[in-house]
Amino acid sequence: MLDSSWHLFNVHKPSLRACELLGGEVVSCLYDTVPLRSNAMCNPTVPPVFTQWFKAALTYSTGFVCISRAVADELIALLEGIGFPRRMKIGFWQLGADFAGRPEAKDAADPSEQHSQFLMVGTLEPRKGHRVAIEAFEKLWADGSDAKLVIVGKVGWGIGHLVDRIRAHPEFGERLIWHEKVDDDELATLYASCDALIAASFSEGFGLPLVEAGHFGKSVLASDIPVFREVAKGAAGARFFKVGDAAALAEEVKGFLLQEKKRGMSTKSAPAWPSWAESAAQLEDVVIGGNWYRTYEPREKRPFTPLTDLGRTRMAVPLTEAQRAHSFELVEGPYLSDDGLSLKIIVAVTNLSDAVWSSKGLDDGSMGVAFSYHLLDRKGKIVQFDNPRSLIPFVIVPGDTVYLPVTLPAGVARRGAAFADIELVQEGVSWFGDPLRVAL
Repeated sequence: MLDSSWHLFNVHKPSLRACELLGGEVVSCLYDTVPLRSNAMCNPTVPPVFTQWFKAALTYSTGFVCISRAVADELIALLEGIGFPRRMKIGFWQLGADFAGRPEAKDAADPSEQHSQFLMVGTLEPRKGHRVAIEAFEKLWADGSDAKLVIVGKVGWGIGHLVDRIRAHPEFGERLIWHEKVDDDELATLYASCDALIAASFSEGFGLPLVEAGHFGKSVLASDIPVFREVAKGAAGARFFKVGDAAALAEEVKGFLLQEKKRGMSTKSAPAWPSWAESAAQLEDVVIGGNWYRTYEPREKRPFTPLTDLGRTRMAVPLTEAQRAHSFELVEGPYLSDDGLSLKIIVAVTNLSDAVWSSKGLDDGSMGVAFSYHLLDRKGKIVQFDNPRSLIPFVIVPGDTVYLPVTLPAGVARRGAAFADIELVQEGVSWFGDPLRVAL
């Protein structure tokens, strides 16, 4: 089940159990943990389905194989965080990248072109960080830079507000270029023509554009997430900036241009990346050859645990004040949803306690931890206290940061609301306190 067959996992449960009863191994493929840890940046239909798949995979698998070491490390941290009660083999392998060859020199940029050009490749969706890149280049343009930002990618989910912003931008078609569709030859030419690739994602499982940039001898400017540190080894060079920080990206662009001018903007060779045939051999070496990255062992040894026991994934008692320790960071919003019916806010929530948080509580709905908001007027007086909840897809383990959404009706401002106080709540117990106030 190497493809995204999450919705089919229940269909295969009898076969998976039969395999294990016959002494076989069940190895599930994990591309990323984005729906579990960045659900605010996913289509809302995906996290619930993915979460059920993940629980089933934990139940029936004897091992997981991941598409990067970073994802394997995320999985191990999650298993350790919830105290998963059974042994689990964890491996990873590199996805392949086959290239027909570089474009001819005549396909590259005109040497007389004076403007530096930075390329972004990938579907426009919230977690890819296109907004961060646009705001970084707006800072550069305000400082007099002529650098171009070239975006290649189709329109994805939940990004209508950014599409409108791009098309209405005063630099659209000039220093801000967007190609919704290109063929392979056109994409190769854009890679060959650019000075560097920008990868501004908030979360990823792999990052093929970084490998493609390396094939064309280009450096990358990437958000500082573990998988980009790993995959950027396939690029000609790499610079990293704080995730979601437009000012930091702008500074890296300046630094890159200054450095490259000294070098004469030469195209550099990059390490070879595995072909798909080599990728398949790596996967075989893990699953068949037993070359596992790590074997997770539970800290508490028990002679028998039922398959339904996944560890600490439900809330049963009230959290203490220390167990509610957390921090918030506004990531984006409020912005209007694609259907125009709601305002969306994305917040990074970090669990600073030693407790695992989950929206799953007791059967009566109490004890679960959720995300919600209060509405206030311009004077700070609460006009609406209790509002719909945003649920944690699986868990937030100690020390982890997840991106959670808050969705408000689009007309709240017309009804007197000027601010939203965003806060965590344990159902039937209390609100956490120390809310994040966001102007509407």
